[in-house]
Order: sequence, then C-alpha cells, then structure tokens
Amino acid sequence: MAVWGAPLDDERQADHAVAAAMEMIQSTRDTKIYAHPLKTRIGINSGPSLVGNLGSRFRFDYTAIGDNINLAARLEGFNKQVGTDILITQSTYERLKDKYVLRPIGKFQLVGKDLAVPFYEVITHHAEDPPWFDTFAEGLAAFSRRDWTDASGLFGETNAQRRQKDGPASFYLQKIEEFKTEPPTDRDWSGEIRVTSK
Repeated sequence: MAVWGAPLDDERQADHAVAAAMEMIQSTRDTKIYAHPLKTRIGINSGPSLVGNLGSRFRFDYTAIGDNINLAARLEGFNKQVGTDILITQSTYERLKDKYVLRPIGKFQLVGKDLAVPFYEVITHHAEDPPWFDTFAEGLAAFSRRDWTDASGLFGETNAQRRQKDGPASFYLQKIEEFKTEPPTDRDWSGEIRVTSK
C-alpha cells in the first residue's frame, strides 16, 4: 500500500499515484518467475482517510484506514475479474481526466456496498483515444440498454481492433451469455453489475 497526501500535503497526489502505478506495471511487464509472468494489479482511490500512528501498546504502525482505503484495496482485486492492470474510482478520475487516457468500464456494486459506482481503467498518458475506445463505449451503451446482440458484436469488434483479448470486453461477453439465460430483473436496470465475490 502507498499513500500520497500524508503526512505532507500533495496537490498532485492522484497524478503521482497513477504515474507510480504505470511505472510499476511497465517495470514488471516482461518479468517472469519460474517461467510464469509476474502479474501486478493496482487500485487507486482519492478521498479522506485516517492516517497516522495507529494501534495499541502491543502493536503500533504508521498506516491509513477507512472506507476510501478499503475501496482502493477492493479495486486492486477487482482488476483480476475484468482483466485490467490499473483501476481508479470516480474521485480519482475527476482529478486526472484531462491528463490521462481513462476508459470507463461500467458501474459496479461491490460486495457490502449499497450503490453501484463507476470505475475507470488507466490506459496511458494523455494522447488521442485509440480507435477501439469508441467501439467499446458503444458496446457498453448497447449492454446498458439490454441489446445483447449489438453489444456482443461491438465487444467482439473491440477484441479484433486490439488484436488481442481485451479484458473488459471479454468480461462483458461472458456477462451477456449469463444474461441471455437469466436477464436482470430490475426494471430500472441500466448496465450495473453486481459483484458477488471479493
């Protein structure tokens, strides 16, 4: 775990966190342990938390705790489900949307949470959006209006445009197959995914 903005203020804390995360991913991209790729996943959230020397006379550490810290930790693990490396929350997105290419991957209700919230994948530093960016967004829009056929085609096209398996597109292709058998029952459903495991 790494924290920016404490104990000293840092006006660019979100930027520094994402820059560090991108360097971590790049530095381990070609690393293998006993011929197996070393996979690193990172979750980033921005917001108030309790930071300082915490504990008791039996155990005492400088650490950070609170809901915002927990959400970042949950995002780290959620990367595995959607096939991404770096995920950020809405609060971090608002601070960085003009500096990085950030892909909205949908709204998700995590275990123990009452509401679905948007998550974003960090793609690269500020540049033109790649051509598959709009294709995925159109697929996500079709998915949100329960148009499984169009969504499947667009997510498949995203994979083709990337010339590789795109994590979020493949995640939604699997969800579509599930929803064909058991569609969402909520009449107001608009694409939110309920996550059933941590």
